[in-house]
Amino acid sequence: MSVLITSLLISLVAAMWVWGMGRRDPAGRPWLTGLCLALLVVLPLLTLLPKWNVEMASVTSTATPVSQGGSWQWLIWIWAFGAGLMLVRVARGRRELQQWLKEATTIEDTNWEDCMLECARMLDLKKLPELRVKNGLLSPVVAGLIHPVILMPPGATQWADATRKMALLHELGHVQRRDLWLKLAADISCALHWYNPLVRWMRA
Repeated sequence: MSVLITSLLISLVAAMWVWGMGRRDPAGRPWLTGLCLALLVVLPLLTLLPKWNVEMASVTSTATPVSQGGSWQWLIWIWAFGAGLMLVRVARGRRELQQWLKEATTIEDTNWEDCMLECARMLDLKKLPELRVKNGLLSPVVAGLIHPVILMPPGATQWADATRKMALLHELGHVQRRDLWLKLAADISCALHWYNPLVRWMRA
């Protein structure tokens, strides 16, 4: 129960912090939000740490000890059930994305390769992601945490140079800012704190 209350308090403080700092510096807000979401991811793990009981001398107290479990135990089970369902949903989305990567075909076009190198130099990216085409896509998508891959819709091979460059700059920007890691932290935070609308607001 203490973890649920603590998470609500932390998310409330974090949301107010993100909102206030975001008004002053909107460009810095994504990483500020990511930091808060990462803290919320770690919070449930703190309950697994070893605990020490500190005995304090009582001053003529005759009060009946309060049970640590009691009527609050059912809330933990409800939270665990909801978090489990949400984590399954996150895992399903990751698996679907991996399937997309398997079905995509590599783009072997010197025009795309040259444009990718130019855009990477503009963003000062040392490691270039792989470029593939995925049937069924309507817009470019970047995937892969450790080895990023940019997925392009089939019609992208006919794009003009300016459109190609704009699309690559946009997707490479996600890679440069490590937005995929931020999104994963946000997804896990929302799964663990599914009952908290403030966490979903920070994710949005």
